[in-house]
Amino acid sequence: MQTFWRFSIYTYDKAKLGPNAIGVTTTSLADMRLFGSIIEWDKEIKIPCSIEIDEPEGSPRLIKLLQAIKERYGFEPSPSRMVPVELRDRYFGLYKVRHYSREELEAADYLHIALIPDQIAEHHQGSDEPSQGNLEISADPFESEDGVSIGFMFTGIFAMTAQFKNELSARDLRGFTPTLVKGVELWRLGSSIVLPRSLLKIQDDEGQYIDPDFWPNKTFNSKYWDDDGYGPVELRYRRSDMVPITPFDVAFTYERMGGPRYSFRELIVSQRFRKVMEDLGQRGIEYAPVRLV
Repeated sequence: MQTFWRFSIYTYDKAKLGPNAIGVTTTSLADMRLFGSIIEWDKEIKIPCSIEIDEPEGSPRLIKLLQAIKERYGFEPSPSRMVPVELRDRYFGLYKVRHYSREELEAADYLHIALIPDQIAEHHQGSDEPSQGNLEISADPFESEDGVSIGFMFTGIFAMTAQFKNELSARDLRGFTPTLVKGVELWRLGSSIVLPRSLLKIQDDEGQYIDPDFWPNKTFNSKYWDDDGYGPVELRYRRSDMVPITPFDVAFTYERMGGPRYSFRELIVSQRFRKVMEDLGQRGIEYAPVRLV
């Protein structure tokens, strides 16, 4: 597995020094030039300017850059997905992006669907699982490219054509239970199986750790998995908790990610499901290993 740290260092007219959700804002062109030299940035340093960091975790350049930022400003990279409000004057946000080899994915007990790249419909805002008490959702038509059989409607929720649904059903996938999507002639990729709680922590927009059943009383406060800031996240379960419901090919997480106005269970699938999707020509799907401990 390779992991890359991604964040930005930028400056602009009337900039204010400080950490932010995607990196660091500085007021000093001299510091920008220093940071650029460390990372071997080959573009002109001027106002406005943004240096985009995309470095392997633990690389000498990254270590030297982080040291320089800390020495000058006292800022450090966030150790969590969301920076707690009380620490936002010290820690900056970033993305710690994991890239898995095929061998690493094949070795996992189960897989978390991190991404299906093509869009197939437009999720209808206000349609969510908690408010309806079931798995039905609504969507609006989307002018997707020809030949899209399965794709996303919103982050973490996926739909497929009736023909593709029938092709999956013919494979006798365990747990696979598609649900008709209102407003479009599509079916949601879903399951009759809901997993126990994951061992992974959950944060809200303010960086506080919360219970999966707790919904902050704020319209735009959402929930996020926190895998120490890494993504895609590796969901973890006690192996003993999974025994009563295994084997399965498609299952929902107990937890719903998103906000009070739109929140959805995510999908865990088997290696058999992944192979079926590849046999049907769906090779652009991104997975992350699920860890049983």
